[in-house]
Amino acid sequence: MNKRIPTYMKVYSKLKGMIFDDTYPKGTLMPTEPELCDMFQVSRTTIRKAMELLEQGGFVNIQQGRGTQVLDYKTTQKLNIVSSFTETLESKGYTVHSKSMHIDMVVPPKNVLEDLNQPLKQKWSAFKEFSLQMTNRLP
Repeated sequence: MNKRIPTYMKVYSKLKGMIFDDTYPKGTLMPTEPELCDMFQVSRTTIRKAMELLEQGGFVNIQQGRGTQVLDYKTTQKLNIVSSFTETLESKGYTVHSKSMHIDMVVPPKNVLEDLNQPLKQKWSAFKEFSLQMTNRLP
């Protein structure tokens, strides 16, 4: 079965690719609707549908009379969609790793307590293992 891809989806994919490859860097304004219509040889309605999808995806911010600004898509989060912290980071292109650690209460050696002027048998926190999320090998 050969399904035809709607033109607005093709335009959306092309514009999204242009945002990803920094043809339109974050913080810059996208071309106007008439310019995009000329560029893609499509109707204004098609451009508006494609731009609406880009806005819903957190790639652009459309302000009537001001223009369409490219957002830092790696730092925006869609609050109307429930996802885990890991899923959110992975969807933005980060590599996520979890590291397991443990925190325990221990009595340090006598000489350490004496050096710190602490009472003997004083319990202190000791970091052995705990869960840590790391993106691109950074906590």
